[in-house]
Parts: sequence; C-alpha cells; structure tokens
Amino acid sequence: MNAMMHLLFGAVMLLGSAMAAPIQAPHVTAELVAETGSIKPGQPVWIGVRFKMEPGWHIYWRNPGDSGTTTTITWKEPPGCEVGGIVWPHPARMEEGDMVTYGYSGTLLLMARLTPPADLKPGTRLQIGATASWLVCKDMCVPGKVEVLLDLPVGDGRPGSDAPLFDSTRTRIPAPLPAGWTAWAQADGDKIIITISGTGNQLRRPVVFFPLVPDLISNTAPQTLTRDASLWKLILSRPEQPGRLPKAMTGVMLSGGYAWEMDVPFGAPAPRGGQMEQSGGSGSADIGFLWSLVLAFVGGMILNLMPCVFPVLSIKVLGFVRESTHNPREVRLHGILYGMGVVLSFVALALSLILLRAGGQQLGWGFQLQSPVIILILTVVLFLLSLNLLGVFEVGTSIVRATGRFSWHEGRLGAFLTGVLATLLATPCTAPFMGTAVGFAATQPAASGLSVFAFLGLGMAAPYVALSFAPHLGNLLPKPGRWMETFKQLMAFPLLATVIWLLWVLGLQAGMMGVMGALTALFFSGIAGWLYGRWHTSLMRVVAVVLVICGILLAVAGIRSGSPAGESASSGGWQVFSRPKLEMELAKGNPVFVDFTAAWCLTCKANELAVLNTSGIRQAFRDRKVVLLRADWTNSSPAIEEALAGFGRNGVPLYLLYAGGKGSTPRILPQILTPQIVRGELEKLPKRD
Repeated sequence: MNAMMHLLFGAVMLLGSAMAAPIQAPHVTAELVAETGSIKPGQPVWIGVRFKMEPGWHIYWRNPGDSGTTTTITWKEPPGCEVGGIVWPHPARMEEGDMVTYGYSGTLLLMARLTPPADLKPGTRLQIGATASWLVCKDMCVPGKVEVLLDLPVGDGRPGSDAPLFDSTRTRIPAPLPAGWTAWAQADGDKIIITISGTGNQLRRPVVFFPLVPDLISNTAPQTLTRDASLWKLILSRPEQPGRLPKAMTGVMLSGGYAWEMDVPFGAPAPRGGQMEQSGGSGSADIGFLWSLVLAFVGGMILNLMPCVFPVLSIKVLGFVRESTHNPREVRLHGILYGMGVVLSFVALALSLILLRAGGQQLGWGFQLQSPVIILILTVVLFLLSLNLLGVFEVGTSIVRATGRFSWHEGRLGAFLTGVLATLLATPCTAPFMGTAVGFAATQPAASGLSVFAFLGLGMAAPYVALSFAPHLGNLLPKPGRWMETFKQLMAFPLLATVIWLLWVLGLQAGMMGVMGALTALFFSGIAGWLYGRWHTSLMRVVAVVLVICGILLAVAGIRSGSPAGESASSGGWQVFSRPKLEMELAKGNPVFVDFTAAWCLTCKANELAVLNTSGIRQAFRDRKVVLLRADWTNSSPAIEEALAGFGRNGVPLYLLYAGGKGSTPRILPQILTPQIVRGELEKLPKRD
C-alpha cells in the first residue's frame, strides 16, 4: 500500500517536472536543494529552499521589523515522510528610510530536516515539493510565490554538491548561550534591560538584538551594551505604545560575528547550560589566583619537553659544556639572560593577546602560529641556525680570531634571543596544567592575567637557570674536546626536523603555493649562508642579508596567493565541528566526542597518533556509536575560539565526551591521553542498541 502511495505521489509530482530546475521570480530565484546526493531509507537528511536575490534586493526574517512580510515555506511531503520546522540563520539589520527591518540579501538557505520512510527501496526515487512565498524589496516591494520540486534517488546518502551551502549556513545559525552563562530581563520604564553573567569575553560591541515578538522594542532606537564587573547589560528601548510584556525575551543576539538564541525570562536569573564534569583535570572557573600561578609554573616547566623546543635549548647547553670549566660566572649570566628572554616574551605575547582581544579580535593562546608569515620567519631562522651548526658559516668568527677567546658580548645576546625563540615555538602547545591556568588568565583583569603568563615563563626558564647556578652540576658535564664539534653538527638535525614540521603546518594554512614560497626563501637563505661563510667581507654580509630579505618577500607573495589545504576532518570517521552539528547530534541522543586540535600542536598530534587514530580506539568509538567531531584550529576560527572560551580554555588540546541527549553536559578528558583513559570514559556511556 505504501509503495502504491509513493508511486501515485510521484506521478502527481512529475506533472510539475518543469519546476525541478531553479524557478526565476521577479528579483528572486528559488530552488529546493538537499545536503546529500541521495537519500537513505529512514535516515534524516537536510533539505532547504535556496533564495538568490538580485543585488540590492532583500527578503524578510521571522519578525520583519517595522515593515515587510515573513518568508514562509509550506512543504508537500510524500506519505510516510516528516519535515521539521525551518532553521533560520541570523538576519541582518536594514535601515529603510525612517524604519528598520530584519532580513536577508544575497543568497539565503532556509533548511529543514526531512525524515523519509524506512521502507524505501534501492533504485527508486523520492520526490518532495514546497511552496515558498516572500516579499522582496528595494525601492519598491514585490510579492513572490513559487512551487519548487526536489527529486532524490534512494542510495547511500553521501554528501551532494550543495553540502558546502548547508555547512556555511550552519555557521550563521544562532547557538544556545554558552554553558555557565546566566541571563534575565527586567522592564524599567521605557527600557528593557537584559543582564548577562558569564565567564569569557565573547561579547563585543556593537550588539544587535533581533526580537521574535513584534512591537516589543523600538527597532530604530540605539541598543547599548555596558559592562559592570562580570555583568553585561544590554539596554533596549520600548516603543511609544508598548504592548503587553511576554513571559520572556525571545530572539537572537548578534555580537562580534557570533549569534546566540535568547529565551530570557523576566524576573529572577535563570541558569543556562550545565556544569562541566572533569576527568583527570580541573576547571578554571573555580580555581584561585594563587593556584593558577602554581599550575602555570608547572605547565611552563613541562614546555621544555616539547620536541620543537628542546633542539633550540641544546644550542645553549652546548655553550654550557664549552664554558662551564673556566667561566662559571658567564654561565650564570647566560642563564639569567635566557630566563629574561623567556619571561619577557611570554609577557609580550600575553599583552598582545589582551590588547587584540580588547580591540574585538577573537584570538587564543598560540595565535602567533596561526599566522603563515610568522611560521615562514621561524622556518628561515631555524634553517639558518642549522646551517650555522653544520659549519656553513660562523657568526662572530672574526672576533674569535682577533681575540683568541669566545665573544661573550655576542653570547649574551644569543642567550636572550634563544629564550625569545624558545617561547615562540613553545606556546602553541598547551602543556598539562597549563591550559587551566591560561583559561583562567584569559577571563581575569589584565594585571592578573599577565602575572599568570609571567609564571609560565618562569616555569619554562627555571630548569635552565637552575643549571646555570648550580656549580656542582658542572661536574656532570663532559670535558670539552673534539667531540663538541660533532655534537654541534648533530644538533642541526633536530632543527631541520622542526623546519620540516613548520613547512607542513604552513602547507595546511597556505597550500602548495605557500610551501613553494617558503622553500624559495630557504633556497635564498642557503645561498646567503654560504656567501657569508665563504667570504668574510662587509659587502658579502650585506648581500647575504639582502638575499634573505628577498627570499622572505617572495615567500610572502606565495603565501598570499595560496589557499589553505587543511586536513580532512571527515577522514577516519571524523566530521567537522560546529555548534549546530553538536546540538543536532545530542538532540538525537547520540554520544559525541569532540577533539579540539591544530596542526601546529605537537601534543595534539601525539595524542592522535598514539591513541585517537589507533584501530583499537576507533573500534571502541564504533562499538559505542560515538559521533566524532574535530574542531581544527590550525587557522584562526572565531567559532572554535568561542567554544574553547566557553570551557574556560584558551588553547588546545581539549577533549570533550558527551553522553548524548538534549542539554547533555560533557566530561573533559586529560590533555595527555592514553588508550586506557579513553576506553574507561567510553565504558561509562550507557549502552545503545
């Protein structure tokens, strides 16, 4: 019987087969599209009506504002199908004379979730129709109405050609207020005040509130955002003839490129979201200032173990070996200067981060390696250091020859600059204990935040400084000899390995053109190092510097002409993270594992290689039917930075495990993973059929 009904419905829809193509109406083209190229029996799929407006023309949101008409879609689904409500992207505020309206221009997708029957047969087709109506306006307004058709084959449900449109639309769908935020509304005369309390600095001026209820606020009046300690207050004006206040302020709040759903009750505060559970770590919301300093110091010490940092430190350790027997005073001075370079660099990076965030930039700790140009410069510097260690050129050789002794003036500067370089390479990875401290610092006043970052630097510098001030440890160092030249050359190869890693990160950010540009810069730098080492003249030094600069400029041009390559988040069962995707999977009752990672984070890559990408853990995820979402932060992403801030974090890695269900709160896994930890957390999930 159901098969007969499908055939009858298909016959009726085929009568309008001319409508299967995009329908051109006055100033608007409408088309019914799907996220997948085929439909899987019983499996939900996202469909939607795509509107393309001519330049200058616009249609309207759910609440059109002072004028206009709501855009509507009426579905004509075949028997056994179910279509959910429209998912609305956030609108734009439009001024039309002395009126303000809310709507869309350019391209708009209004999507809905279609659940097909489970008894569809492979090789058949499913046809669905929709009637869309709207009012399109520019200097004049024209009503529009079309019937559109979608014909999908029954198959494996793989993504179709319109999948990117659905992904980009999801980035504009309002998300719930972050976990831990509290909001409430108050009516005060001719004003409505929405008060928001929460950690993080996600709110940015200007803020636009789009009310769902018409005539609740004056659409043309300014909307003011103020801050009092940890409370934000959004002040809205009521119209001259206000209507009756509803039980809650519902709508969308747009701030700094982020959109949040607002369902704010009038009266007492109402908590939003849930409390996070920790597994092997502690949250940043409740830790005290002194405890955050302890965590920062310990995390800074562990940064010395990062593979990209240790090769740089080995250069200074080589200096220890050389000078420990006859100049301990200078060794101590080098330790102090190195420590100053580390601490001042941490404070400078933190101050830059604070100032940029205050200016509206959404940045996180390690932001410097999200810049392809900075990665390029670090690559060239490390390459030149490796050439120096291999003996292609020697810095300060003429001074050594003239005096017959080591140039401590140059050595002191080198100690300080080594601290600077080590900091630049270390900060992108959030060592254990460091993530909580950095997350705490990001939500504190500037003085407290800078103190935490200074303790990070002190922790990182402490082992080196302690070594320089412990004369008895000098007895453990080997005696100077011919072996030192071999050791010096050997230390060049870890630096070259770091260069390879940086080139890989650059390729993910700027594509093949970026890598080719960087290799060109290394080619020019190699020639410069050879010329500098072969002919010790002032002219040749100038030529060498010019060659390095030219190589970097050519590489920057390549980076700007390139495009990000990125890693495939969909490989190995992983899907691209987005807040709407997470909410959709939780609403279905699916458990979800979220991996916040970046290509330049060695801790993240070590966890992926040793744990997350192993066959045993992949099978454990499949056995528990866990949806895997990967938030790749290799390039700057405001959505990921907001999500990190919502959990009191300012860096990666971060691992979240949701049990599933609407309103599910995540467990936070440790930053260093083991198969036992992941299996143990998965075993706590409820079993599913």
